[in-house]
Amino acid sequence: MARTPLLEQSELPDDYQYLLGEDAMGE
Repeated sequence: MARTPLLEQSELPDDYQYLLGEDAMGE
């Protein structure tokens, strides 16, 4: 699903969610 590691999520939860949404779209 998400290619971003948990470490990144902890560093930037806001960005993580944003990136996840873009990745889900196929970006």
